[in-house]
Amino acid sequence: DQAQTGTVTYDVPVISTPEINIVKSGYVHDNLNDDFGGVSGVDGKADSAGDTVDYTLTVSNAGNTELTNVIVHDNYFSKATGVVQVQIYSAAGVAGTHFNATVSADSSIVLTDANAGTAQPLSLGVGEYAKITYTYDVIASDILAGTDLVNTAQASSDQAQTGTVTYDVPVISTPEINIVKS
Repeated sequence: DQAQTGTVTYDVPVISTPEINIVKSGYVHDNLNDDFGGVSGVDGKADSAGDTVDYTLTVSNAGNTELTNVIVHDNYFSKATGVVQVQIYSAAGVAGTHFNATVSADSSIVLTDANAGTAQPLSLGVGEYAKITYTYDVIASDILAGTDLVNTAQASSDQAQTGTVTYDVPVISTPEINIVKS
């Protein structure tokens, strides 16, 4: 009796489902407390030049595969006061790389890992996320226009379709004139 040997091959399909999520929030600071209706807080309202809005974007990898070349566009990045800061978190929520982002002319940032030695586009592993924070100073033309500050952000990668989010800050415009005669 001679035993025969053979090879059996079985292919297990692997399904890659890349997914990028983006969430945006804002916190309004009614810095002047001037009784025009401005309200500080998450659902705040701006009523004066000099009020500020602290924006936070969270870009996360909600899929089952790594996302490479993550790019974030926000129409207010180029209007930010100070720097746009980025903090990367692991799937377990542990803070990792922190850096200041450079904003391009089209109001985009390519998240770049400053610790890699050379600038390399950022990748987000499964479950990882980036928190992006910046501040916007409300200016007189915002108040004069009397329309909400409509802030739209998008995140994309080489693998996932673009995610989009919009966050509006109500603007209260209360024209007033006082005449004093003596």
